[in-house]
Amino acid sequence: MDAQFNTNVYHFTSEVMNLLLEKFDGKVVGSDDMNMSVIMNVLFGDFKPGDKVVVPVQEPENTEPKKAKKKKKDPSEPKRPTTAFFYYTSSIRESVAKDNPGKSVGELSKVFGQMWADLPEGDKQKFKDLNEKDKERYAKELEVWKQNNP
Repeated sequence: MDAQFNTNVYHFTSEVMNLLLEKFDGKVVGSDDMNMSVIMNVLFGDFKPGDKVVVPVQEPENTEPKKAKKKKKDPSEPKRPTTAFFYYTSSIRESVAKDNPGKSVGELSKVFGQMWADLPEGDKQKFKDLNEKDKERYAKELEVWKQNNP
């Protein structure tokens, strides 16, 4: 059984037992003071199975999921380093676009990704070196920026 169902049954049973112990303390089960019709009347009042139940209308809670507020980027903050893949993509973008006319941006992205995956490690190194240089640039600019923007 599901945990929520078990929790609901537990709490319901607990409430029923507390009510029975409170209302029928010292009474003998099966006596006129504690027979099935008396217990059902205490628990459910005049309700009978099949009766229409009018459920009071509750104001719905805000059911929209809360969106995490995106932290606004300071325009003076340095631009993050470009990845090796992006350097590679920018170097082949025009030729790939010519070879694949009519393809959407998403389809071209898949082509770029496959080409990058198929590229030998030695050919990737040139773009990884560009990425490393850009990481150094970013680290220096970020350090200066942090000193000026505590």
